[in-house]
Amino acid sequence: MLDRHTGLYYNRLKRVEGDNGLRHLNFSCYHCRELFKNDAIKEVFAARLAFSRAKLQFLLFAWVIMPTHVHLLLAPRFGIRGRRIVHHLKTQFAKDVIGRWRVLNAPVLSRLYTSDGVAHFWQAGGGHDGNFVTAEERQEKVRYINNNPVEDGLVKYPEEWAWSSARWYKGDRSGPVQLDV
Repeated sequence: MLDRHTGLYYNRLKRVEGDNGLRHLNFSCYHCRELFKNDAIKEVFAARLAFSRAKLQFLLFAWVIMPTHVHLLLAPRFGIRGRRIVHHLKTQFAKDVIGRWRVLNAPVLSRLYTSDGVAHFWQAGGGHDGNFVTAEERQEKVRYINNNPVEDGLVKYPEEWAWSSARWYKGDRSGPVQLDV
């Protein structure tokens, strides 16, 4: 599947983890659909991110939930790999959201089924991830993640987007997800 933001085919990419531990993770909604358009869905994912951060004890430096995808900048700890974090974040969240849509008989479900009759929230594949070493690389990636809503024309200033770490960097610590900066 071609991602309209990166121009990359997600089902052909694999996650490759470096030894330094600092990871930029990016994952997209099924067929790049705007499954995060509803704020309630973003709230559920933000809560799942906070829960996963506490349970798996990874360090989180930046995050954003966009209508079609998510970006995270984190550092796994205690031998836990990035793929386990991604699995923990995505699997139960997708089951909960799709289950709720089934109860509501939500029209969006008809666009999420594969030919074998399985509904998907997430696009298959590794996403466009990266490993980072230097403080400059980390700072650049934090800026990139926090500016994503501005680049997509959703807000004028990064801190106007409630579903990211931008407000944290401006001093507002009241958001749904705490950071390790």
